Amino acid sequence: MKASSRNRGTMAMIAAVAACALQACSQPEPTAKRQPLRWSDRISVAPVPAQTQGDAPEERENWFYAQRAYPDGIPINARQKAIEQAEATFGPAWRKAAAAAAGTWASLGPAPTTGYYDPPGNWGNVTGRSGAIVVHPSNPNIIIYGSATGGIWRTDNGGSSWTPVSDSAASLSIGDIAMARSDSNILYAATGEADVATGAFHITQDYFGSGILKSTNGGQSWFKVSNASFPDYGFCSRIIVHPTDPNRVYAAMFFAFQPQSGAASRGGVYRSTDGGVSWSNVYSGLITDLDLPVSSPDTLYAAISFQRTAADPVVVASGDGGSSWQTILEVGSIGFVASSIKLAAAPSMSEVIYVSAYADGRYIMAHSPNGGGLWYTATNPCGVHAQGSYDHYIAVSPVDPNVVYYAERDVHRSVDGGARWVNLTNAFSCSDPNGYTFGLIHPDQHAIAFHPSDPNVVFLGNDGGLYRKNADDSFTNLNANLATLQFHTITQHPTDRNLLWGGTQDNGVQTYAGSSVWTQIVYGDGGRTAYDPTNPSRIYAGYTSFLIYTAGDAGRSPIPLSGDSLAAFDRLFPQGELVGFYPPIVSSPDGGIYLGTQRLWRYRGGTGNSASWQATASVALVGSANGVLNDVAFAPSNARIVYTASTDGVAAHSDDGGATWSNISAGLPNRVLTDIDVHPSNPSAAFLSASGFGTGHIFKTVNGGASWSDVSGGLPNIPFNAVAFDPKDSNRIFAGSDIGVFLSTDGGSSWATENNGLPNVPVTSFAFNGSLGTYRAATFGRGVWEWSSGGGGGDDDGDSGGGCFAGGVTEGRGERPGIGLDGLVLALLAAGAGLLARRTRRAC
Repeated sequence: MKASSRNRGTMAMIAAVAACALQACSQPEPTAKRQPLRWSDRISVAPVPAQTQGDAPEERENWFYAQRAYPDGIPINARQKAIEQAEATFGPAWRKAAAAAAGTWASLGPAPTTGYYDPPGNWGNVTGRSGAIVVHPSNPNIIIYGSATGGIWRTDNGGSSWTPVSDSAASLSIGDIAMARSDSNILYAATGEADVATGAFHITQDYFGSGILKSTNGGQSWFKVSNASFPDYGFCSRIIVHPTDPNRVYAAMFFAFQPQSGAASRGGVYRSTDGGVSWSNVYSGLITDLDLPVSSPDTLYAAISFQRTAADPVVVASGDGGSSWQTILEVGSIGFVASSIKLAAAPSMSEVIYVSAYADGRYIMAHSPNGGGLWYTATNPCGVHAQGSYDHYIAVSPVDPNVVYYAERDVHRSVDGGARWVNLTNAFSCSDPNGYTFGLIHPDQHAIAFHPSDPNVVFLGNDGGLYRKNADDSFTNLNANLATLQFHTITQHPTDRNLLWGGTQDNGVQTYAGSSVWTQIVYGDGGRTAYDPTNPSRIYAGYTSFLIYTAGDAGRSPIPLSGDSLAAFDRLFPQGELVGFYPPIVSSPDGGIYLGTQRLWRYRGGTGNSASWQATASVALVGSANGVLNDVAFAPSNARIVYTASTDGVAAHSDDGGATWSNISAGLPNRVLTDIDVHPSNPSAAFLSASGFGTGHIFKTVNGGASWSDVSGGLPNIPFNAVAFDPKDSNRIFAGSDIGVFLSTDGGSSWATENNGLPNVPVTSFAFNGSLGTYRAATFGRGVWEWSSGGGGGDDDGDSGGGCFAGGVTEGRGERPGIGLDGLVLALLAAGAGLLARRTRRAC
């Protein structure tokens, strides 16, 4: 399990606490000399240097989540209600319901993809972010794997091949999985991944869940088991099954906010005694970790985030199965308000407990030998990063209480109870914690499970998928055919059906070249992509907000970190200019390359000088100080006509190539506008999609935006991320949502579902090309899919409608909202557009 079947120690009250200072990367004293924590003397914790290379998970997750939450939050049970609405409208078999011209979706991969740092070949092939790992207790060849937003997978051969087993579940976002020790046929999976809690005053989250799934056949199939007593819209950080009673289950809910009712957090420890059907909240709080020791099955430990006063609990314990609780570690003991707290007890000696707390670049690790009666400082592993809110866990060997695994970007091991640490994966060094050193596996660690018969073998899940650490500390890649990459956007080459590019979460920009195994060409978080219309062998590949790379071989090979780039936006654009985390990069029919910030910029050539970009006009195309452009679409039939869409509900139109603009927002909702597609031959006709809840999601104009019609009738209340004309039949409109694809065959007057073969996963982008006959869709968690109706074509991408330019399609936007505690929540949502933007700055 995701650092979860680790058994915890026995409950005790804090008897005394006592002081010392921790320094990041310091060499530890022997265990016997470590000093106890003292309540009255807070620890001075040295900040960890902020990373300067790689991804920015907190901003990325803000980008993804905030567009769904803006401006009023996400309704309770949002996904489940949308699915029920689709069932009521289109019938119980709505996932397979066919439109008039039935089609089928088939996966294009990546299954998986080459790691960017191959050569030197350390990573092997990689896939999307991990959520949870369970290894069968008597047959280690059976592994159940949960991905961040790609559902649950199962292998019977130790990872040589995998089968998805939960594709029709209400949510494919997996927070944790637990197998019953007393009956290995029974498993529970908590939906709603909850890895991120960051900042002193706000919380960010992953994709929201939809309750608890259960399997009664060893993970071969799953069904939703929880009823309305469990908060469906939530983020579950841990799920645990009682060691002797498979019907008693505990779940740690990190967050479950109900903005419509005005209620605050419903986070807490939830308990079920009837096999996961009904649940009761036995402890309220933002729970970031939970454990139950096998040797003391009525004992629970829970870690609580964002407690503020010195006497507030950081770790609490229950000795009666959750009916009553006592504080065993307080805020005053660690000296700062921690956002992410992880804990672990030794299975072989349940009174031995380890706790790690993180907030804003500060870490502290503590160790109790007697169930929390006395706490000692452990030493922070060398080279940790300011990213403990995102990748952070502790696990203890099942046979030795002194063998501890601690993970953030790297995996570290201690054999003396946390006094000394060895970096097992070596992505980052003590001497240069911000410099990547070609680690042995993909960085950013999220899940761990021990081999059932060899405690020196562990299974590790990270942003690149699944690995096995062998007894000799070598690594084996287990990604095989796992296809769980999280795509934000895709772009189709204009003349080669076997060339496709797309940006992904922490696996860079990907290139499809006709094989299910793709090639990663840009590292880190991959942004949007475009090709040069005058020379399609040159592509433009975004990283995050401040950088665009170019490649002259159509993206068939990786772009070196020191390779050709258009330099950082913040060095080229005016001070204070806002830009989205994944800004739209598009090419126009007249051969131009454009970038959207708060204005529209055209690339003029060159690399890294202020003349590289020129604003088409000085006017801002957004509605607020925090708004940024989210999409740019040129009319395929007239390059002078361009539409833009912003994160704060503003659409704009120009009929002179951007020199002058008209606000065309009348009739559109105050939601994040995600995608615009212009008619292949009529530049006055366009469709637009919107995210969020409680309004229409697909809008149509026939007069250049002078007026819009809401054509969402029959569509479920769920965010829509992409819209595209069928270039061979402009009456056929595809709409991509968080629960799949919908198709209109009458210009938006009515809709049918078009999901045959497609898992229940967010669809984030379309790339259609009429001349090639290709219909491609990107998903946030299951890679890229191709639709076939037996004779259709498609436009170049959901932005263009035409087959003559790329980039700037709609994209899935990174995860975790800027949602704050209680009174801060609605205020942050009201300013939600700001979570979707970065401010540029002048270089010193």
